[in-house]
Order: sequence, then structure tokens, then C-alpha cells
Amino acid sequence: MNEKLQALLKPLQGTSRRWIWLGALLVTLLVLGLTGNLRQF
Repeated sequence: MNEKLQALLKPLQGTSRRWIWLGALLVTLLVLGLTGNLRQF
């Protein structure tokens, strides 16, 4: 990983980690939905 990324993630670790996971899940779901919609056309 990038040192900059690690420095940014350090203060986020802890209780806010679940929000990071939720955000990542939402993003992946959105991307999958968009790609799924594009495949239909």
C-alpha cells in the first residue's frame, strides 16, 4: 500500500472501520449494478 494511504487510514481505524466497509460495499454494488445495466443494452 501507499504510505499516503496508510497515513490516511490510520486515524480511520476503529469504530469508523465499519463505515469504510459499508462504503466499499455500496460502491461495489453500484459498480456491479451499472455494469449489469450496461450488459443488458
